[in-house]
Amino acid sequence: MGKNWHQDFFRMVHFDFHIPPSVKNVGARFDKHVFQNYLRKAEVQAIIIFGKDHNGQLYHLSEVGHRHTHLTRDLFGEMAVAAREIKIKVLCYYSLGIDNFVVNQHPDWAFQPIDGSLAEMLQVYRPVCYNSPYGEKVFKPHIMEITRRYEIDGFWYDGSAWCFSLPCVCRFCREKFTRETGCDLPTSFRDKDYPLLKDWYLKSIKQFLQCAVDLPLKVNKDYLVTHNWYSSYHEPALPLARMSHLSGDISFSYPVLEASLAGRFFATQGLSYDILYPRMQNSWIDDTVRPTAQLKQECAVILATGAKSFLADKPYPDGRLDPTVWRSFREVNLFIKKRERYCRSQKAISDIAILQSEWNMFAWSDRLFNPPGYIDKIRGAHKIVVESGRHCLIYEEALLARNIDNLRLVILPDQEIMEARTYNAIYHFVQEGGTAILTNNTFWKMKNSKDLACPVKDFLGFEKIKELDYPYGYISDPAFSVTPIFVDRRFSEVRPTTGKVLATIYRSDAPVGREDYFFSVWKSPPERDTYLPAVVWNKVGKGRVITFTADIFSAYWEYNNPAIKNYVSYLIEKYVGRTLIEVSDPGVEVALFQIKGGYRVHLVNTYGSNRISPGNQVVERIPLVKGLKIRVSLPHPKEVRLLGKRNGRLKVQDTKQFGFVITLPELELYEIMELSY
Repeated sequence: MGKNWHQDFFRMVHFDFHIPPSVKNVGARFDKHVFQNYLRKAEVQAIIIFGKDHNGQLYHLSEVGHRHTHLTRDLFGEMAVAAREIKIKVLCYYSLGIDNFVVNQHPDWAFQPIDGSLAEMLQVYRPVCYNSPYGEKVFKPHIMEITRRYEIDGFWYDGSAWCFSLPCVCRFCREKFTRETGCDLPTSFRDKDYPLLKDWYLKSIKQFLQCAVDLPLKVNKDYLVTHNWYSSYHEPALPLARMSHLSGDISFSYPVLEASLAGRFFATQGLSYDILYPRMQNSWIDDTVRPTAQLKQECAVILATGAKSFLADKPYPDGRLDPTVWRSFREVNLFIKKRERYCRSQKAISDIAILQSEWNMFAWSDRLFNPPGYIDKIRGAHKIVVESGRHCLIYEEALLARNIDNLRLVILPDQEIMEARTYNAIYHFVQEGGTAILTNNTFWKMKNSKDLACPVKDFLGFEKIKELDYPYGYISDPAFSVTPIFVDRRFSEVRPTTGKVLATIYRSDAPVGREDYFFSVWKSPPERDTYLPAVVWNKVGKGRVITFTADIFSAYWEYNNPAIKNYVSYLIEKYVGRTLIEVSDPGVEVALFQIKGGYRVHLVNTYGSNRISPGNQVVERIPLVKGLKIRVSLPHPKEVRLLGKRNGRLKVQDTKQFGFVITLPELELYEIMELSY
């Protein structure tokens, strides 16, 4: 394989182009010279153009597949030639897991979930089953034709795994499952062999995705090939062999937080990574344009977490681009170009880790991918850390175990299922002086439990009795606050053994029912102490384990109660102390990287000024942050300098309690500091 150019490219654009079959004159007004002019002015380095969309339509004049009915020209080919003529790299977008045309032509090739249900979007865009003839009859001929006809630089697969929410029970899966396991394929979640089916189906999907990486590389070893969202916090697995880089598009509802979350997971995976953020305001199907200030803010978080920028546009069906969009793209890419040299040759480091276990993700519920509510736990834990002014990274199991000696705090948001070796690594980490903060379901469905270094109940310091019947409760810790903290989640009853109770559960005596709607549904106030533990602290060797008996992390994500964040921050400060780097303002996101001869600190102002109601945030103006304090627990540097500034040298103030403090007089949007030693 040649040099991976993705490592050096920061300015990419994705052209989203799922054109309904009924739309006419597709590509009719595409103009090569106008297209090239837009790309040049916007300083674009690489693009993704559509080979096949979710409808199963190809955008070149294919002889082996179904082209768009109203395609007027070889749009894919002309766009590829136009881009490469001006030295811009080209990746082919290929909808791998979704193909409406194939499902309509071959209904028995469709993905058929075990419970018979499909998510709303998948009733519009229909997934195929990878165990059907789809791979041999459709996918391979398409890829071979594209690689034979066109000079491109690789493939970007979409819908690879996120559309398979449950195991498939089509006839091809039934036959293959029986052939490979000797068992009949289960027909319900309650079947004793259902766990075997989930494990088998997950491996089956991974085998197909690996083949999808390898197929084009057999033609050209220098291709870059990746799957959208694979090896991300959505699909927390180690990268497939020979994947060139990682990539993922972010939510419309909370783009800044999700860009941060995605980047902090990607940063631990060992590959170059980008984050795709669209110019549309509310969804992929609208034609709005986000304010340039908002795109810059999202871009700043993307760069600050070590990712490459990947803007997304949606051309008109006739192939034209919108001049307003591309003026904005030019401004964003010039913003990147001024800073990208300060984002090279750096490695993310942190002493705080959040675990996102692959086993827990895929086996947590009846769902296989993205089980309902599960990701909210990870989102909430991440949100608490970054909004308390701290820096963290998010790890998959194997990588956490490999890096755990560099940590001081591990956060485990309801990580019920994990490998015994991961549990043992966490146990030894705490024994040697580390801190683990977790929620009540963590560890209670362990794999290979006979191999555990210590029984779970001894590690946590309590026995779990049952879930309480009341749907919400309050955390009462008088040492923190006289006001109990509302948590809109069900608590568990636990019996401490060696653990110390830090906080108890308060509850209301109000009945829960429709007749008391405005009192109970809107959460009645705390009325009495149950004296049951809400938080248990247990000393293990030189360290400690702190367990919340309710899922506070998803509760924080859903309801944004700042008291939860402040209480977790209080516990971190009390039992962990000062972490590697902290900032004084909750609206500033901080990230730390190691470089040759020192460190880089990335600071992003994430404040915004207005919001659609109902709808997604709109940022048109970013208020200035003044007098920002950055507390750093590292040796005193020779120099601290703001990069890209003529007079960027900053003063450093030593402290007795920890390393030193840097004061940044003003933060407009995005600054990068370098600590030299």
